[in-house]
Amino acid sequence: VLILMVDKNLKFLSTYKNLLTFHCYKTITTNKGKIALDLISKKVITLILINIELTDIKAFEISKLIKINPFSNNIFVVIYAKEIQSYEDKQLAFENGANGFMVIPSQDHEFINLIESYIHHKQDLDYTNTKIDYEKSLLNVLMANLPSALYFKDRESRFTKVSQYMANRHGYTFSKDLTGKSDF
Repeated sequence: VLILMVDKNLKFLSTYKNLLTFHCYKTITTNKGKIALDLISKKVITLILINIELTDIKAFEISKLIKINPFSNNIFVVIYAKEIQSYEDKQLAFENGANGFMVIPSQDHEFINLIESYIHHKQDLDYTNTKIDYEKSLLNVLMANLPSALYFKDRESRFTKVSQYMANRHGYTFSKDLTGKSDF
């Protein structure tokens, strides 16, 4: 587990890096959003904690850039504040791809408990995504190789997925050529 913490306050970063390190979390810190984005492209980061009050790039923008990039969109992003923020800020964080929003607790053990819960949540998401990817690959193998007319449709009765056998029976070379079409 590697945690990246981004905050404009260097003393705050030092304090929380020491706390996380004491609890056996590898932690890197920066006070610049641009440097954080650069680090993300070079390191395998599990969790990024971003202060809502960054000055060079807004925390929401960093979150959005992380989530639209296929090489970093699996990073668990938490935007934090040192004091209670408006509901709109919290909503904006989630709209821009953040996985969590927190107010830094006054007690160290509460902070560590939150970090642990975020890491466990991230691990659960990774496990679920791995299962989904495996099941997708099984479905794709079945759709490509079973000698049966298998298909899925949306509510408007358009094909969303079609087996290769069915595509061939309807005169198509590729099953994707039937996607979006209807049999009516």
